[in-house]
Amino acid sequence: MGGFCMVAKKKGRKKRKGGKKKKEELVCPNCGAWVSKGDEVCPICGYDLKGEVEAKGKGEKEVMPISEENEERMMKVLEWQARGYDTSYVEKIMEEGGDVERAFEEYERNVERLEDLMDKIMEIEADERLEDEVKEIREMLSDPMKVGDIESKLDELVKKIEINKLRDEIYELDTRGFEDEVAKIEEMMEKLEDMDEIKKKIKELRRKIKERFFEVEIERRFKPEARPRLRKIKIIMRPKGEAGPVMLKDLFIMHRDGTVLSHLTQRSKDELEKIKLPTLIHYIQTRVRLSDKGVTTSEYNREKIYINNGGALSIVLVMGGEKRKEIDELTSKALEMLENRYRDYLENWTGDASSLQYIDGYANVLLKVLNRMGA
Repeated sequence: MGGFCMVAKKKGRKKRKGGKKKKEELVCPNCGAWVSKGDEVCPICGYDLKGEVEAKGKGEKEVMPISEENEERMMKVLEWQARGYDTSYVEKIMEEGGDVERAFEEYERNVERLEDLMDKIMEIEADERLEDEVKEIREMLSDPMKVGDIESKLDELVKKIEINKLRDEIYELDTRGFEDEVAKIEEMMEKLEDMDEIKKKIKELRRKIKERFFEVEIERRFKPEARPRLRKIKIIMRPKGEAGPVMLKDLFIMHRDGTVLSHLTQRSKDELEKIKLPTLIHYIQTRVRLSDKGVTTSEYNREKIYINNGGALSIVLVMGGEKRKEIDELTSKALEMLENRYRDYLENWTGDASSLQYIDGYANVLLKVLNRMGA
């Protein structure tokens, strides 16, 4: 380390008690240790003090007395060095002249910021994929004057670690058929874009995958012995008084206590107003609470209401006519899967329908399957 001051006399009282002069004390310009006036070399670092004094006579270097203020600064520098910090910035200011006080204040603030960053670094989880980034930051930690760059790199590192965790989550998903969505998310990750938006896209991807799985599982597990050919559903205008086509009007997923978790309808807006939907829902809730486990049938305003009660959930179909027998088996399979999916929430049920995430998505899938069956 280059010295930042010359061999210097320490200011003190001119006389001690008793009238004797205080012994002159000097400071080694190389290591800052106290040395005696007659020492030719520093007893601590071996620096050539004699050469320093001779240089003064040649006019090459000026020996300045050390003030109490400078003594405190030198001790501060030694303290920082002992803690492993690069003090070349403040040393240069002291040697060449400048606003020393301001330089020390800035350096000390940076040391405090750096120590806060070190606490954050200690909390960061290890990720082998980011070893180079971590190494680069660690190599900068000895210089408080680089604290701004360190903060920026640390923020970027934290973001990359979080992105790697999200990337690992995607790798665990069955993303077949969703390659385009995955590619878009990966592009956002590479650009280190808004994390909230990336999480939103992944959540949406999870929902789509769960819905597809639900649909595939229902159709896989529902295998009627003689499944008739599916027919397209058509809304047929009929003369007044004649029976209309069998058609699924409404699908409800409810808790057995009557809480509506999801409701999908295939009615027009005018028809919904005509049937007085709140009254219909109240009627269904009452029937769900009073009915035992299994399938029950009732009628409301000339429409059939089919209730399939499970252990905790219920699937209700409102239809314009008689249902096919395979539908009971299908809704039973769907109930079993839903209750397994939400088991933890249902066992600790608080009445909060929002705790059953994606329930509307599952209802949509079930409605789609029922329509394909010609329900």
